[in-house]
Amino acid sequence: MDIRSCRNCGKIFQFRGGYNCPDCVREIDELFVKVRDFMYRNPSAGIEAICEGTGATVDMMMEWMREGRLITTSGAGSLLKCTKCGTSIDTGQMCAKCAGEFMSQVSSASQELDAVLRKQAETSERRGLHIDRLLTKKDR
Repeated sequence: MDIRSCRNCGKIFQFRGGYNCPDCVREIDELFVKVRDFMYRNPSAGIEAICEGTGATVDMMMEWMREGRLITTSGAGSLLKCTKCGTSIDTGQMCAKCAGEFMSQVSSASQELDAVLRKQAETSERRGLHIDRLLTKKDR
């Protein structure tokens, strides 16, 4: 059992993938809904006005934008920068261009790995290490 201390309130809780205790997670989720609703009602509000009207902090807003939970259209995106090229973004970690390049690199690496694994499997079969060769006709 993995026990951690809540980074928000300091209470000890059983770790299940988050850094906050269940009570703080519930409070943060309620605050997120409040922020989201405020933004729907006030689409031109800046980040400072949103924080004042809801009680959220700028750090919370930034985290929600990085997670992709919030997308702003009021210029708050200038607070977020693409982690690769530094371009201003409205949500997430990377701009569309860098995200596309990253996905292309991942796809290419995946294809290269598949080719290496196929070649290793073929080599193993030629050496007689394949499991089918170890089984007798009775076992099959």
